[in-house]
Amino acid sequence: MTSTLIFLSLFFIANTSYGNVPLAIKVPAKLMNTLKSFEPSAIQFLSATGNYLVAIDDTTEEDAPFLFLMDTNGNVDKTPVVIEGLSKMTDMESLSQENGYVYVMSSQSRNKKGKILKERNLFVRGKLNGHVLGETTVIELRAELIKALGTVADTRISSMQATFDKLIEIESHYIKNGVIYVGLKDSQSRPGVGLVLEIGNADAIFTQGKLDPAQIRVSNELDFTKSGGTEEKISDISLQKDGSLLVTATLENGGGSIWSYEGQDLRLVMSYENERPEGITFSDDGKVIVVFDQGTEAPLYTFLKD
Repeated sequence: MTSTLIFLSLFFIANTSYGNVPLAIKVPAKLMNTLKSFEPSAIQFLSATGNYLVAIDDTTEEDAPFLFLMDTNGNVDKTPVVIEGLSKMTDMESLSQENGYVYVMSSQSRNKKGKILKERNLFVRGKLNGHVLGETTVIELRAELIKALGTVADTRISSMQATFDKLIEIESHYIKNGVIYVGLKDSQSRPGVGLVLEIGNADAIFTQGKLDPAQIRVSNELDFTKSGGTEEKISDISLQKDGSLLVTATLENGGGSIWSYEGQDLRLVMSYENERPEGITFSDDGKVIVVFDQGTEAPLYTFLKD
């Protein structure tokens, strides 16, 4: 009974004081004219400057390797952040940082025409200095990851091995104590069940440019169907200071939810009928911000804490 009351109390709080109405992200018109669209796919708080780094699905017609800075009022800086060492990078879906490095990962998926493109398969780490992500190391992750996953015996992974080449899609990752974790949007072991995989040490992966299959394991299994949700898919993960996870998930036909995962306990925090939560992060003072990809409509953001 006590645990039920605690959960209901948290759920009530999440739907009242945390439930700010999403507001429009404001992109300067001159910048917007250079972009195909502004569909936010990831966000990362920057302690050094107190603002946010934002990734979008598609940048310019030339797929310029751009990220963007945004302040706490949803104003996007007019000058993009350039990722050094790349001529193209697209479908950037997740951001993280640890020990002075910023990490940027593309979706690793085929494009809408079913083609495998290098610029969609990249994983980058570098150091942010103003409007430049420099000192970069770049690896092509897709082929290495699929090859490594093909040798894993865990049935939750081996049952999907035949689908990875066609379906694999990653929209979330985080770094914990130097180890990389990725959240699979696709494939799913079962509809509505997303796997979070530990894939190895970041230094080793970026130094060697490959993965060690022995280091890959299932870290977490997120069953949205058992926790009051439907057949949602992971769109972002934020590692909290206490080791718990905040997870955003979306539905194929629109809408989505925010979840809290602690221990083996997945709890619904907030649901959205029309908005698609695609990125989540928290600031040093604990404020959680979410960004929403609304397609051709204005991109949105909201804080879950005042």
